[in-house]
Amino acid sequence: MQIFFWNISATNNPHNGLIIFLSCVISCIFLLSIWNEKLGTVDVEHQIQVQQQVTSVRWRYKSWHFYGNFSITKEERKILTKFSSLFLLPSKDEIILMATTEVNGTGVQIGNVSIIRMEYSITNDYIKFFHENITRAVYGVQTTNVSFGGVQLKVPKNTKSFLRKWQKSEFIECLGLNVSSGAPSVIPKHFVRQMAIFRDFFEAYESGIFLFGGTLLGWYRECMFIDDTTDVDFAMSIREVTSHILDDMKCTKRFRLHWILGKVGLFSLPPICSYFNSSSFNRECSTVAPFV
Repeated sequence: MQIFFWNISATNNPHNGLIIFLSCVISCIFLLSIWNEKLGTVDVEHQIQVQQQVTSVRWRYKSWHFYGNFSITKEERKILTKFSSLFLLPSKDEIILMATTEVNGTGVQIGNVSIIRMEYSITNDYIKFFHENITRAVYGVQTTNVSFGGVQLKVPKNTKSFLRKWQKSEFIECLGLNVSSGAPSVIPKHFVRQMAIFRDFFEAYESGIFLFGGTLLGWYRECMFIDDTTDVDFAMSIREVTSHILDDMKCTKRFRLHWILGKVGLFSLPPICSYFNSSSFNRECSTVAPFV
């Protein structure tokens, strides 16, 4: 798999290749998509507010692969209505998969409905789902309520974004080993919040980044940054790098992109916008020759 690397300076070291000043939170607008497909659809009546008018729309989930009809028996409905909150999840078999915080262990099976355990994080920014032998952690989930056959369900507002995260969301616990020298970390702990802002920048383009190299090693081993490291390494699939991302990165007011080495896929080297006045973000663009 080809990947693209981002190296972020977490200190005031001018020699790092990519120095990024993160100053504000990126607001991501998730649009509700409505799809139609003959195979594997789920029909539920959903009331949404559109221009201060309540409009009834019919949901059809394109990629959730519910084979056969999404139907529940009278007995299943009777039991499901006892739960105060149920989250509808994607499934690739005839089992209807749901999640709730109201079950323990491996969950429960009610006819063709499988209900698994879910947990909200302490900071409420991601949800953990415990399904079979895999724990998934999906962040940034915005939900809306729907009613199906008298059963209240929660579904993601942005199904496309949720499905992409669900497929890449295996949760792995860090080891928490104490192998560092004990000296204060060069990178402050609060830099994690800035990393999240950088992640959200790519989320706006339906792309994702992940920890890489020494940063990944340190986080898995110690649940924190390696003491003496001065930068943070990210990577992303080359398939998710688009010209729109590069164009917006080179002239954004949120980050400083110092240089790009070589070429990325079919994209030729773009002009680089260098910021000389950090307060007013005045810029001038110049083309840098590829360094292959």
